[in-house]
Amino acid sequence: TGKELVARHIHRNGQRANKPFVAVSIAALNPNLVESELFGHVKGAFAGAHTSRVGFFEKAKGGVLFLDEIGELSLELQVKLLRFLEERSFFPVGSSNPMEVDIQIVTATNRNLEEEVEQGNFRQDLYYRLSVIPIVLSPLRERKEDIPLLANHFLKLFRQQGRTNIERISEPAIEALVNYHWPGNIRQLKNEMERAILQSRIQGHERIELEDLSKDILEASSHQNSPTFLDHTNLENEEISHDGYPLDWHLSHFELKLVQRALEKVSGKKSEAWKLLGLNDRYALSRRVKNILKKYPDIVKDFPLIQKLYHRQIPGKK
Repeated sequence: TGKELVARHIHRNGQRANKPFVAVSIAALNPNLVESELFGHVKGAFAGAHTSRVGFFEKAKGGVLFLDEIGELSLELQVKLLRFLEERSFFPVGSSNPMEVDIQIVTATNRNLEEEVEQGNFRQDLYYRLSVIPIVLSPLRERKEDIPLLANHFLKLFRQQGRTNIERISEPAIEALVNYHWPGNIRQLKNEMERAILQSRIQGHERIELEDLSKDILEASSHQNSPTFLDHTNLENEEISHDGYPLDWHLSHFELKLVQRALEKVSGKKSEAWKLLGLNDRYALSRRVKNILKKYPDIVKDFPLIQKLYHRQIPGKK
């Protein structure tokens, strides 16, 4: 979603801009060596430690340390990170001498840390200590207005690197990029632009055309412009009566009726139902159903297939 891009922006525009920026993905580290990688170690600290090693905390001295996927940190190391945040010092592995460093820590995660705290996977005190200024980055599929900007940004970046002379993206190609759901977020978009540049070179195009995009994006674009069974849905057989329910309940009930019909047509496959409903992706379908069930949990009794497939979304159900 661009977490590291935001962290780098914070660094560039802060008082530590002329100091180091060190980015570390906790998930990418060897689980057995995370503490050593972060805090360093002294010679002889463990088998194979033939020399001392400087950790990421010390490498970021004076600057910014970006810890990505902080939710992957073990409970044991969470305690040591909390101690550092409180005391601004740490112990390299195998050392009894504390080391003080002045750094700003920025953390990121794709997990819901509040749920992780409730499940006992993340320390509550560390969560509150880190949540000084939370910045929420929505998935790219929910920031469609950013897609043309990012696509052109990557095109400009590749041009500056001397990898292409292409300066423009056609309108149909931009529209297809906007309509795609981007499960891989910004990294996937960057890779797609790199691929499109190579494809356009092969085809001899002067700009990135629709046919230069990958198959998944073309299929999503084709579906976006094709009629769905919703185009033939009407209210002719719907009864309107004053039964004490608010208008929003009736609208939600009708929406679930459409979802139920779509699921029935594709034998309960949620991965196909969202296409019939003309939504951007399957996640949009899940969000809509979840929001309705959160407001009106009893409404699901009229829709057994939805109740079966989305039972985890019903409040009080597991």
